[in-house]
Amino acid sequence: MNKSANGEIKINDEFVLCQGLTAEDFKNSKVFKTFVEQTASDYTRYYAKDNFIDKDKAAISLYFNSDDILETINIILLDNDAKAAWDNWTKENKMKTKDRNSEWVRARFGNPPYEFPWGVVWLRDDPRTGESSIDIVYKY
Repeated sequence: MNKSANGEIKINDEFVLCQGLTAEDFKNSKVFKTFVEQTASDYTRYYAKDNFIDKDKAAISLYFNSDDILETINIILLDNDAKAAWDNWTKENKMKTKDRNSEWVRARFGNPPYEFPWGVVWLRDDPRTGESSIDIVYKY
């Protein structure tokens, strides 16, 4: 189980993402080599597929602010058997994904609202793209 009471998320049973994590500390971790870097003017994004949070396969995006501090974790839970999103898209599958995300968040953070001294957790559902994801946004 993750130490979610503090907003910590452990990936691949070896590295903890948390409030205050620096880009330098992340780059010095073993898990860093599984991520791809994308830089924008006001943040740096690191993205990776096929990581694990507990036993859940996930695509993870990390957003570091201009001070190189982790600001947001975006998690897309992946189904090990799933084909590309549009190849098997149905309203029923979309609702299953949304429900799975809700259960995942509730198991780690309790019942809503998901506002904590360290930050907030958002369940995002984009009907335009068919994507459901989880955002953990840290306060600074």
